[in-house]
Order: sequence, then structure tokens, then C-alpha cells
Amino acid sequence: MNYSQFLFSQLLRETNSYYNELPYDEMFSNYIGLYNEFTKSKFNCEEETEYQCILNFFNHNKVELLKF
Repeated sequence: MNYSQFLFSQLLRETNSYYNELPYDEMFSNYIGLYNEFTKSKFNCEEETEYQCILNFFNHNKVELLKF
């Protein structure tokens, strides 16, 4: 795990309480899918900090994140 992945996982835990209720194996597989989606998205850009890019991704996808 690199810093980007760690930051993504920690921010996901802080911004989505549903995520914390999942069993660890489901949490991990959902995290991997979301992280890959983030890295390919328009939100993963160099105009803002990585922290802000991740938060923007979560805010834009709030409804989908709650469903997993």
C-alpha cells in the first residue's frame, strides 16, 4: 500500500459511516474498486491537492458510495 492508497482508505472511513460497518473482506474489495475508479476519474488531477481530489470524488459520488 502506498501513501495515496492509505489516504484514500482513511478518508473513505471518515466520510462514509456505512463503509465502517462492512466485514473486512467486503470493505477491502469495495475499497479496491473505488480506488481504481478514483484513479481513472477526472477528479484525480494535478490542479488540486491529492487530499482535495479524493474529497471531491467522494462528494460527487456520495449517493453511490452509500450503496456500495
